[in-house]
Amino acid sequence: MASVKRPALKERSQQINSVMKSMHVFANVITVLFIGILLLSGTGIAQVMTRIISGEKGAYVKGDKLIIEVIIEVNPKSCKDGMSMTKVYPSGLEITDRLDWIELKPGVWKTRVNCVIGVCKKGVGMLTIIRRTDKDQLMYQQKFNMQD
Repeated sequence: MASVKRPALKERSQQINSVMKSMHVFANVITVLFIGILLLSGTGIAQVMTRIISGEKGAYVKGDKLIIEVIIEVNPKSCKDGMSMTKVYPSGLEITDRLDWIELKPGVWKTRVNCVIGVCKKGVGMLTIIRRTDKDQLMYQQKFNMQD
């Protein structure tokens, strides 16, 4: 009787292994489809690019002046009112002037920020850009090394 049960257990084990392999393949297919849909939709993805227009140095001292251009790519449905949800926070520097957001093309916005380097206890100043809306979220930090 023992010899009859062993082949049945072996057969059952093979069936379970076959089902597990099928489930693994199915899970991989679903994952690839989900990632593909996210990449193709392009919604909810925001990007920030900064460029120092004037005053760029390797290290800064108190009183140095900078002009920084900030370009943000957001959901094309975003409007000027939505851009009011995008905040620029200084740390170790002072914003002396900031232009209003200008839409370069649908979903691409630009502003210009004038800054003066101030006192920074950590040796690094930062300009932090934060955006939180129902369509997208982002946080970006541009660091400025301070000279000893």
